Amino acid sequence: MTQTASEPLKKWKVWMVWTLRIVVGALFIYSGFVKLIDLWGFIYKIEEYLGVWGFTMPRSVNLVGAILLSTAEFVSGVMLLTGCYKRSVVWFLTAMMAFLLPLTAYIYFADPVSDCGCFGDAFIISNGATFLKNIVLTAMLVFLCIYNNKVKQQLFLPEVQWIPLVASCWFAIELGLICYNVQPLIDFRQYPEGSPILRQTDMPDIRFIYTRGDETQSFSADNLPTDTAWHFVERVEPAQPDLTGQFTVFDGDEDVTEDVISDSGQQIILVIPELVRADVSYTYFINDLVRLCKKHDIDFIALIATDPEGISLWVDFSLADYNCYSVDDTQLKELVRGNMALVYIDDGIIKWKRTVSSFAINDLDKAEQEYGAEFPDHLIKDNGNRLMEMVRNYLIFLAAFAALQWLTVLILRRKRRRS
Repeated sequence: MTQTASEPLKKWKVWMVWTLRIVVGALFIYSGFVKLIDLWGFIYKIEEYLGVWGFTMPRSVNLVGAILLSTAEFVSGVMLLTGCYKRSVVWFLTAMMAFLLPLTAYIYFADPVSDCGCFGDAFIISNGATFLKNIVLTAMLVFLCIYNNKVKQQLFLPEVQWIPLVASCWFAIELGLICYNVQPLIDFRQYPEGSPILRQTDMPDIRFIYTRGDETQSFSADNLPTDTAWHFVERVEPAQPDLTGQFTVFDGDEDVTEDVISDSGQQIILVIPELVRADVSYTYFINDLVRLCKKHDIDFIALIATDPEGISLWVDFSLADYNCYSVDDTQLKELVRGNMALVYIDDGIIKWKRTVSSFAINDLDKAEQEYGAEFPDHLIKDNGNRLMEMVRNYLIFLAAFAALQWLTVLILRRKRRRS
């Protein structure tokens, strides 16, 4: 009687374990994936946290920390979802939450940063929502600490589960390094490829409210009622347009945004969000690119997060034969990732963005010889295809390995039965 009475509860726990494996695993996979996609954004968030607490670390240390943390989240999520390392992975994630839960509680009450950055720019949630999420997530992991190891079903056998572990680590690290050294393969910010580089910021009209008997109506300044039966009630000011991330380009103290950012024709923009980190060794490539742009009447400018004195310094060091302008560093980091990057626009539309270090010196002459004035369109490969290939190959490997593993088990079992 005791075993029969406990049977439904046991099944309920099994279903709950698998549900939590999927939910918690998918959450950590997503969290790690979006950080790997935009590793620069995660580095900036780490530096923001350290700045709040008065610490500074070398960028290289922050890079290693960002890769390790995002890879740990992604790989742990995959292992949990597939049922691998049932005991160790749950305890590892619980230990992680033992650190993150107090941290997000502090962020919620002290509000030192605008958002925790747990999902990067892909999905921004409030500090309060982050704290609540981590409370629920910690409760789920506590349940899994008790029961996860008791549910024996898993996608990969214990003897070979190290293989999907290594494959997942390889995929995560490769993805992170590509996105760090080139550009995010998915751009969650306000200026993805295919979007206009300048946004429309026309002010909406002021509205005037009039009444006539029981009727109330709003009018624009150009369409005010002439009928004296209408009586003026109030003037309604329009909401200010959202200018977050909008470029403001300065030449000294003068706003020259609309004069230097082209909305027609081809233009290549050198973007330097942090002048102190700019690598002068790449100036040979940049100057060679400028030479080809002039040859084919393609406009070339530089946007640098510095003052006029810093621009003069850059011109002297790089021998720049192109116009350089000042832009706020936050706006430039919204446009590109990396210390030095190139943005190619055609008729005001962003076609591609790449860090300067991702180009080879012979890419320019090769593209120019083959395509002439259209060489900027052929300097880079499609980001979307690259990501799809990586994800496809990773999933195919896991699926094929799982199928081969269980096929081998089935064959061995049949041989044992025959013998």
